[in-house]
Amino acid sequence: EHMIWSSNATKDSRAGFIGSSLETFNTVRGVTGQIQLLQNQLGIILDIIETIRNTVNFTCPEKSAFVLICLGILWFLFALLPTRFVILCGGLGQYISTLMSIIQKSNNIGGEQQKEAESLPPEHHLPGTNESYDPVMTRILNFFMSIPTNEDLRRFYFWEARKVGDREREIWAKKRRLGRLTKLYQAQWFGELELKTQSVPALSDDGRNWDWVGIFAIIQGHRFVWWRSASDFDDGADPSGQIFFAGHSGLAGLSPLEMREFKRNEIEKVVNIFGRGSGTRGQLKISLLPPDESSKESLETAVLNATMDDKNE
Repeated sequence: EHMIWSSNATKDSRAGFIGSSLETFNTVRGVTGQIQLLQNQLGIILDIIETIRNTVNFTCPEKSAFVLICLGILWFLFALLPTRFVILCGGLGQYISTLMSIIQKSNNIGGEQQKEAESLPPEHHLPGTNESYDPVMTRILNFFMSIPTNEDLRRFYFWEARKVGDREREIWAKKRRLGRLTKLYQAQWFGELELKTQSVPALSDDGRNWDWVGIFAIIQGHRFVWWRSASDFDDGADPSGQIFFAGHSGLAGLSPLEMREFKRNEIEKVVNIFGRGSGTRGQLKISLLPPDESSKESLETAVLNATMDDKNE
């Protein structure tokens, strides 16, 4: 008997412990739900306050100006009309609108009147409910809800700030690059070009075994130096290649094979440069494609000036 009593007492204690644990869990869940509801209500109140402040601060100039004009008209009416007349008109308007709605509902009872009522515009109801709403008041609420809050402005101007930051960094990089080119490198010419490079075994889209690759090049003294991009030059990377204007060097014309390889618009802008390559490469010839005619003329002039100098011998 004593063992049976101990077993029953143990089961009762376990059941009580489990029951209290479930009650505690439900209580915590209920408190969490109430806190979340309170947080949502506070968020709505803060959004309303921020909307009113942004309306006064002309965050949205068109809507703030419209509100200011409406307030000015209201102030003008209050200045001209006595306050008692304004209150009387407001009360009569509410009374007349209520009376007209009651009369309209009473007239809708009957056979022919019911059919006529069906031809009238339907009443406004909220989706999924039978509660009617005022379209005018809804438009007014939508007007004020469309004014952005601080969170809306933060999300919008975050990307705008990134764009402005990228633009400022690009401008600063160009200024820094220009300073290095003019003061440190003392370059006679610099700019972005396209270099003809072999793409074997992969063929280009035009079926050619070569393709145009973008580069950044400068003419410094008696050499033509290029990098894979302007960012590589800004980062101080090693040049991808260079040509020395020493001995037999300068500009070269297009060969018959190149005339067949290049397109019509490319033939008009292609510039061939040859000279001594770096290291043991010997004579080196490259084909360059400037972006426009003015860049081509300036490049050819800079190459001629570099090769016609007596110091390049």
